[in-house]
Amino acid sequence: MRNKLLMLLALLGLLACVPNFAQANAKDEKVMKSFEKELRALQQAFFASDDLEKRIEVQKQMQQLFTTTLKQLSDETRPVMEVSVKVVLPLQQQAAEFMDLAAKFSSSGQGDPATIKERGDIAPRIATLEELERRNAALLAEISTMNERLGHALDAGKITGKQRAGFLAGFNETTGRSLGPMKAIRTLDGQIFAEMKRLYRLLDEHWGKWKYEDEDFVWQDSEAEKACLEIQTSLGTLLERESAAEAELSKRTQVP
Repeated sequence: MRNKLLMLLALLGLLACVPNFAQANAKDEKVMKSFEKELRALQQAFFASDDLEKRIEVQKQMQQLFTTTLKQLSDETRPVMEVSVKVVLPLQQQAAEFMDLAAKFSSSGQGDPATIKERGDIAPRIATLEELERRNAALLAEISTMNERLGHALDAGKITGKQRAGFLAGFNETTGRSLGPMKAIRTLDGQIFAEMKRLYRLLDEHWGKWKYEDEDFVWQDSEAEKACLEIQTSLGTLLERESAAEAELSKRTQVP
């Protein structure tokens, strides 16, 4: 359990909102083919690693890919890609900040009860979990309103009817089909954070009546032991469900 906590986090770097440029000129088509190839490679690299630091670096590369591609497109095509950038990059940045906090929480050992040395170690962990919950909820809200915000961005941009239709077709082929598992992952992360808080509060409440050895808790209080086992079982179930959601996202989040 301890080595699995907080390993399956923050897949928002995979948002791609790739426009369909059916009417684009040859140069723009070449630029977009290169963009899609590089994006696919970054997506594969993202899923190939469980290391949060690696995933953060891949996400930064995705952000740079969007901005670099935007500069290479013609004036005719650029407004369509600008809609994607307007919707995706702020959310990617928000996700990157969340991932950074989650990575620090994990790498510092705060997600591992075995690293608790004194009672004062517990309160800062609960505070970080509450901040992770807040940021995670904000990300979930952003994902849930993606379609609405995309519509507003298209309305505000100088997008022709054909361009709008092409953009929405590309969106539905990429990010649109991935929103379901993304919402599931964010929901499950929130539940994981809540269960971890429950565990730390239980440890704090019964300080001096437990110890951690051989990768498990040894309790002096039977009721507290029962509550601890319940939380551990819940965390195990949530992590399994999140693994399944990530596997589904891996299938859906691909550039055709």
